[in-house]
Amino acid sequence: MAAAGIAALFSNEHQEALKYFLKAFAVDSTEASICARIGYVWWKSGKQDEARTMFERSRNLHQIEIERDTEWYESFYDLAAISSVEGKTDEIYRWLRKAIALGWRSYRLALRDPMFENLRAEVQFKTLMRNVEEMVQRARMNALNE
Repeated sequence: MAAAGIAALFSNEHQEALKYFLKAFAVDSTEASICARIGYVWWKSGKQDEARTMFERSRNLHQIEIERDTEWYESFYDLAAISSVEGKTDEIYRWLRKAIALGWRSYRLALRDPMFENLRAEVQFKTLMRNVEEMVQRARMNALNE
């Protein structure tokens, strides 16, 4: 269900995405990424108060995940995405840098992720994504040369 929600979200079908996310949430309300995506859809539909509540839930769940396993980058990516939606620029880059330091390399995802749509024109975001792309290219070349 969550994957169908992501597909709908990336296709700009917010209400369809919300249906899938809410079904996934009904199955597991402790999935932080789903909470973040529900919050995004609500934010886009003008329900900022409900969105903030869901973002806070996601932050709290991610904090628990971070305390359990500080080597997983997904929590930091999601925290950056939430910060992006809320317009908290300093937090966005702090969380993205932590995700990158822990091995996040999915720059193509961030370039298409609707939660980062307000950053796509920013020089700092473009530069950071270009740096990650270069990391991927170097790793690919190193692997091919071994």
